[in-house]
Amino acid sequence: MLRKMDAEGIIKAVQKFDYDAGIKDLPVLDLKSTYITRAESDIPKCGDRGNWLPRKSYLWDFWEAKYGDVSQGILYSKEHHD
Repeated sequence: MLRKMDAEGIIKAVQKFDYDAGIKDLPVLDLKSTYITRAESDIPKCGDRGNWLPRKSYLWDFWEAKYGDVSQGILYSKEHHD
């Protein structure tokens, strides 16, 4: 993905979330501590499918990043917005 971005002059890539796909929210952290449950609305969420699944393990994530399709659902931009 980085080679594609360099070759095409792309400066930004963000994951597109499809709100109409019916993806269920899952917590990023599977913890029940009070400080986590209080801050639940401020902590990023995961989903129940696709690129939004919570991370499983380093080896699984490495395999998916190397051999999976990490470009699915990515929006690329050549413009810089601040």
